[in-house]
Amino acid sequence: MPRPAKVQQNIEQLCLEQQAWLRQAIADRTERHKPLQYIIGEQQFGKTNIIVRPPVPIPRWETKEWTLRLAELINSHTDSVRDSHLQKDLGDPRPLNILEACTGSGCVALGLGNVLAENSARILGVDVSDDALQLTMDNLAFNQMPLGNRIQLRKVDLQQPVHALPGQL
Repeated sequence: MPRPAKVQQNIEQLCLEQQAWLRQAIADRTERHKPLQYIIGEQQFGKTNIIVRPPVPIPRWETKEWTLRLAELINSHTDSVRDSHLQKDLGDPRPLNILEACTGSGCVALGLGNVLAENSARILGVDVSDDALQLTMDNLAFNQMPLGNRIQLRKVDLQQPVHALPGQL
């Protein structure tokens, strides 16, 4: 099937390397049904761009929505605790400990770490996959954002007994 003239003209304006990448991306998407996020290499997740690559699953839009809603709930609870008369007598509240099981790309940990009130949470992301943990570390470095909350990562197989994660949170 011939290409429309305008598309052909735009493709010819690309350098040979860009043309080859574009042809490969189109073939990956159309012939191999490769997800667009894997082709582009990123997925927007709230205020962060998440690097994506196989075999780690791509963050779903539902996960983003639930993460942002959870952050709203935590922030509103944190605000109400900080405003309470009891808390004024006790000093600053301790950070909330959050465990993200099967962290994958780290999108939930990064999303929460980015939007929760500063120093309101300590987040531990665990996964059994070395690929997932490496991708999460890459995402922490890629975003280079000043997170207001500490994020740690650990390799843990949740199908095995986990007696404790001493000193992790």
